[in-house]
Amino acid sequence: MPEKLWKTVERRICEKHGGKRRGVTGKGESDCLHPWKGIEVKCRRKMPQYLRAWIDQAVINAEAGKLPLVHWHQPGTLDADDVVFVRFCDFLDWFGDDEDPLPFTDFGSG
Repeated sequence: MPEKLWKTVERRICEKHGGKRRGVTGKGESDCLHPWKGIEVKCRRKMPQYLRAWIDQAVINAEAGKLPLVHWHQPGTLDADDVVFVRFCDFLDWFGDDEDPLPFTDFGSG
């Protein structure tokens, strides 16, 4: 029986971060075993169009040598609870990993 898509994606993404898929433990733990990242992998067929547009805008408007990111603030909440979105290829370019990172060009599909 083929592995479910979300398990395959978790495994691939955890490896690209230099970690390993933890699997379902029922203990409220992150998806990946990693020395310094608490990674939650989410897999959906479609990203909300507005979020894709925001990310595309950040990439287009970022000056050379700067990290394109989207900072999302919800009015009435603390700035510290805001969310920052960065494309994975940009994350790896800027932060790499403490392990030997895998190349970001072979993302596969799914």
